[in-house]
Amino acid sequence: MELLERALFLQTLAEYAGEARQGDGRLVLVSGESGIGKTALFEAFQAGLPDARWLWGACEGLFTPRPLGPLFDIAAQAGGEFAGLCRGEAARDRLFAAFLAEIDSPPHSPWR
Repeated sequence: MELLERALFLQTLAEYAGEARQGDGRLVLVSGESGIGKTALFEAFQAGLPDARWLWGACEGLFTPRPLGPLFDIAAQAGGEFAGLCRGEAARDRLFAAFLAEIDSPPHSPWR
């Protein structure tokens, strides 16, 4: 499915991805009203980069938020020590240290 009026956003994300491949990554925050197409935008972007490593976490706005919910979502996908710490209910500082280690040196990333 082609997204309408999203070419500029996809181009910007592609530029950021190119910079990340060169070792200059960043955090990108996409915000907007419910139903505006944030998830569709990222799904289209992801389809254009099949060789990239993707880790997704989300906050559910319709339910009571889970403490550190997105972090646990990402840990389930990443596996390894990070996931083990989440399952073992480690202290928050250890969880964030493991998260940063996970995204700093992905074990199976074709970008490294």
